[in-house]
Amino acid sequence: MVELASEGKARALLMSRQYEDAVKFIQTEITENRSLEGTLGPMLPMEAERLANEAKDYDASLQLISLTLNMQPPLRPQFTQRMKDLQSQVQKRTREQNLTPYPTQAVPQNA
Repeated sequence: MVELASEGKARALLMSRQYEDAVKFIQTEITENRSLEGTLGPMLPMEAERLANEAKDYDASLQLISLTLNMQPPLRPQFTQRMKDLQSQVQKRTREQNLTPYPTQAVPQNA
């Protein structure tokens, strides 16, 4: 029962884009009951992936990733590695989007 209540609150915080509150809540819940990590831990990478891949909201995804990677105690390595991998992918996508090609000008043949 506690697990369902914790999951519901975490999901509500994530869906309302209250990422800092969501991460703090999940961190507190896992600290108090380590067995909740199996339920609450995957919610953070899943939401960060949804933001990046479906919503294309890279800023929000990176914010959630950063907050998650700074959790103390940290999540299990499988979750933190998933976040680090996603962080690299999102940073690459944002760099690619920020690259704007310079307009090409015709160069005279005899220049």
